[in-house]
Amino acid sequence: MTPSREFRFKYKNLPVFSGKMILNLLNSSTGFFKIDSSLGAKLREISVRILGDSIVFQTENFEIDVSRESISQIVKNPRRIYGLTKSGFLPLVLMDRDNKYYQLTLFEGCLTPTIEISGIHMHRTIVDPLFVDAKQKVLALKPKPKSEVLEICTGLGYSTYWLIRRKCHVISIEKSREVLELASWNPWSRHLKHVEILLGDATKVLQYLPDKRFSYVFHDPPRISIAPELYSSEFYSEIHRVMRPKGILFHYVGEPGKKRGKRYLRGVLRRLESAGFRILRYDARSRGITAVCIKR
Repeated sequence: MTPSREFRFKYKNLPVFSGKMILNLLNSSTGFFKIDSSLGAKLREISVRILGDSIVFQTENFEIDVSRESISQIVKNPRRIYGLTKSGFLPLVLMDRDNKYYQLTLFEGCLTPTIEISGIHMHRTIVDPLFVDAKQKVLALKPKPKSEVLEICTGLGYSTYWLIRRKCHVISIEKSREVLELASWNPWSRHLKHVEILLGDATKVLQYLPDKRFSYVFHDPPRISIAPELYSSEFYSEIHRVMRPKGILFHYVGEPGKKRGKRYLRGVLRRLESAGFRILRYDARSRGITAVCIKR
């Protein structure tokens, strides 16, 4: 029995707002507005009427009258993303069985949101996560159209978006159900419905994938302090096993030497080479290593 199951991603298609946008509404005087309710993706506009002590939100499916007081009690963080349901505003925050909390947040200057796991950002927040960061990573891999790509760590599916744009067939592995649940609220993640997602621990899922299947592997793990197993010799050997000869690996590693010291990068390179990869380059723009699979 495989340690994963296919996750059927379903975009919720409900109104979502940044805390900053909602707080701006609270500070507005009476009036009628049309506002975007898809975090700038321009999928939907809804009508908003501000009537003194309450605000009325009218969507294509429901209308809800929410008091300013109840909104101010729920919406406190300008960075956090909030969904709007028939019951009111819902902070997009989840807790897993290990008491780690996951939240969808939007940073100043970014068009698309990121995920925080117990306060740690899963994307670079000094650039836009989808249109700058993820795009640069996929450009470093340069997969050919119609090729089969294994993506390790789906996240919000931002890199997946650019892989799809390159007409690749993507199989993506994600360990956290909470991450995928938050992605289902995110308008910028709605393309994940077109992707085969395997829900499970990548270190175990890879063991059940066939030899020499993938021409490309896109490995975008959390930092090594969070998931050291995704940087191990054993894991790199499993990646090598499922790749075709001369297949290309992209491995995000961040900025080695800036904070962690260069020994961290040397260790990654040594373990990749020991697993059967020849290092091609470190790309400063994507902050990742590309390597070619050499079959023994």
